[in-house]
Amino acid sequence: MSWPLHERHGVFRRTGTLRSVAYRPGAPGPDSPTAVAQALRDAAAFE
Repeated sequence: MSWPLHERHGVFRRTGTLRSVAYRPGAPGPDSPTAVAQALRDAAAFE
């Protein structure tokens, strides 16, 4: 999605049938359980 394009033109209505969707997850966020667990392990290592 292009935010500047959205700000200029708004929402583009789509008509027709949706046949497929591709989902590509990105990197885990900083508040993901894995990242939080790693931060806790790192903090415990300094004690």
